[in-house]
Amino acid sequence: MPRPPFAACAASALALPPAAATPPVRPAALARQDVWCASDLPAAEHSAWPTGFGLLDAQLPGGGWPCGALTEVLQAPGQHLEWQLLGPALASRFQPTQPPQVGSAWVVVGAPHVPLVAAMQARGLNVATMVCVEAADPAQRLWACEQALLTPAVGAVLAWLPHAPPGALRRLQHAASRGGHLLWLFRPDSAAPHASPAVLRVRVAAPHTPGWLGVTLLKRRGPPLPDTLLLPSPDEGLHAALAGARWRNALRRQEPVTSRVPTHAMAGTETHA
Repeated sequence: MPRPPFAACAASALALPPAAATPPVRPAALARQDVWCASDLPAAEHSAWPTGFGLLDAQLPGGGWPCGALTEVLQAPGQHLEWQLLGPALASRFQPTQPPQVGSAWVVVGAPHVPLVAAMQARGLNVATMVCVEAADPAQRLWACEQALLTPAVGAVLAWLPHAPPGALRRLQHAASRGGHLLWLFRPDSAAPHASPAVLRVRVAAPHTPGWLGVTLLKRRGPPLPDTLLLPSPDEGLHAALAGARWRNALRRQEPVTSRVPTHAMAGTETHA
C-alpha cells in the first residue's frame, strides 16, 4: 500500500483529539529525604531560635533565626527598628532569671546610640550579661565581632557594619558556624543589590500604620517570598501610651485659662465695694 503524503499525515495528526492533561510526575529522586527541592521550604541545617513572631517563624527554615549563621537586617537610613524586630527573641534567649552558663552573654558592637538600660529591662532583657563595644573604625568592629564569636561564653552578637567587604562577611559567617552563635549584622538598605554570604537577609521598615513592622525576606533557603510580612510591633503598648499622652496634652491646651487657676488661689480673693 502506498504511504500517504506528508501533508496528509500532518493533517490527520492535527485532527486527533487532544490528550487529557496529566499532572507532572515528581521524580522519585525528589521524594528522598536527603534531596531538597527549591520550591519547598527546607529544614534548617542548624538549630533555630524563635523570632517571637509566628508569621515570620512560619516562613523561615527551622522556624526561627538561624543559629550558627549570619543574618543581615537591612533598613533605610534614619530608621532604627532593630530592637523591635529582635526584642522578643533576645528576651526569650537572655532572661534576667537565667543563671550564668555557656552562651549566656550577648555582645553589642558599634551601636549608633547607647542602649537605654531601663528600656531593655522593661522588655525583659538581661542587661547584666550584655557587653557593649564602642568602635568607630570598621576594622575594629569586625575584629570585635570575630573575637566575640570565638568566645564560648557568648551566645549572640549584634553589630552595625555599614561597610563590610565580602571577605570579612565570609569570615564572620565561618566564625558563627563554628560556635553555633546567633549573629545579626545591621546594614543600610543600599547593600541589598550586593552579594552576601548571609544565610538569611531581611529588610525591615515602618509602614504607614503605627504599631506594625514590615519585614521582607530578601534571601532565604527555599522559594522566594515577594510579599511583605506585617508583624505587630512589640512597642504597640508604648505607642498607645504615647498617643494617650498626646491626647491629654491637646485637651489641656484647649481648656480655658481660668479653669486651670488653683482653687486655693480663688478662695483667697476678696471683692471690695
